[in-house]
Amino acid sequence: MYTEVQEAVKYIRSKISTSPEIALVLGSGFGNFAYEMKQVVSIAYKDIPHFFVGSVPGHANELLAGVIAKKNILCMKGRIHYYEAGVMEKVIFPIRVLHALGIKTIIFTNAAGAINPAFNPGDLIVIRDHINCLGTNPLIGKHEDAFGSRFTDLTDTYDQALRTQLKEVFGHSDIPYKEGVYVAVTGPSYETPAEIRMFKTMGADLVGMSTVPSVIVARQGGIKVVAVSCITNTAAGISPAKISHEEVIATGKQAQEKFKNVLIEFIKRL
Repeated sequence: MYTEVQEAVKYIRSKISTSPEIALVLGSGFGNFAYEMKQVVSIAYKDIPHFFVGSVPGHANELLAGVIAKKNILCMKGRIHYYEAGVMEKVIFPIRVLHALGIKTIIFTNAAGAINPAFNPGDLIVIRDHINCLGTNPLIGKHEDAFGSRFTDLTDTYDQALRTQLKEVFGHSDIPYKEGVYVAVTGPSYETPAEIRMFKTMGADLVGMSTVPSVIVARQGGIKVVAVSCITNTAAGISPAKISHEEVIATGKQAQEKFKNVLIEFIKRL
């Protein structure tokens, strides 16, 4: 993978003139935040060597370079899911590329289902920790020293100092937030009520189909991570209502409007 990463980096650097140290990964429903960027250069995933192009509605499949709050930013407008790619290498490849480009901090956003009964659709959740129920780990396989330590410590996966800063911004903005533990599953089917009961027993507050592999790889490379979920639905068995991807997209778009100014102010402080 190292050679392929370098080829992707070379292509991206041929298209941009800045050297960003901050990246955003925008999940379902959060894509419109990219319109807050200025001086934007857009690079389609399909044009970047070795990038996998996803097909999930709500993910635009483009890498944007631009400016937010006077900071140079790289923004992944849309992510790659394990259930689409089928192999973990394609899921984590963009994070390897961000690492090789010199990114020091990544802000992840995603849509998630509520397991904790105190969480409601539209709530914004600062992820405190995660549980990996994907059945695999993105660091399995041939090791490259350039990517970081094989035996990566995940004690402070979601950087405590960044979480404190983010919560301060939420507080000053008078926008409510909650904290929770995110459990990652493969999808694409939604979870059964029995699975949700199991996850609740394990200590999970919310569930989704992304983020965790990318976070692990980012931490392997020494990149600081902070992540925010939008609760877009209640998980199976918590509510009698059926779950749909359309609901996920619609609720995410509503939540991003109130999150927009929080995210801009947070980036300003980085």
